[in-house]
Amino acid sequence: MSNLVKDSKVWIYQSDRIFSEDEVNSLNQKLANFVKDWSSHNNQLYADFKILYNRFIILIVDENHFGASGCSIDKSIHFLQLIEKEHNINLFNRLLVHYFDSENQLFTITINDFQKLIQEGKVNTDTKVINTTVQNLEALEQDFVLSATNTWLKRYF
Repeated sequence: MSNLVKDSKVWIYQSDRIFSEDEVNSLNQKLANFVKDWSSHNNQLYADFKILYNRFIILIVDENHFGASGCSIDKSIHFLQLIEKEHNINLFNRLLVHYFDSENQLFTITINDFQKLIQEGKVNTDTKVINTTVQNLEALEQDFVLSATNTWLKRYF
């Protein structure tokens, strides 16, 4: 990922469905244009983005140069809301869980449905899940996929 430092701030936006390849291409163009022009109080942000698993949009800012202000964060949210409308997706539902099955296929379900899978014994503490709570680039690279027991989901076991 670009030349951003390990403590660069990240924001993770999770889609409620997988992006098609055409959508990924479109999103890559739109996101590249957005981060190129993204600024905070007229200062160009040192920013980048990443699309992971064709489902997660990650915005990254190296705040060692200029921090993302409330206004610049509002710009990113407004931009992502436009993306939602254009692609008929939801990027702001924080009640989704993304987990890998035994064949390493990624699934997205609600927290309630994940709790049902726990009760049915279909997922357990070793189930790999996406950790959407990471705060910086280093954590994104190291802790984005973790066992459920190492995430906020451990309270449900």
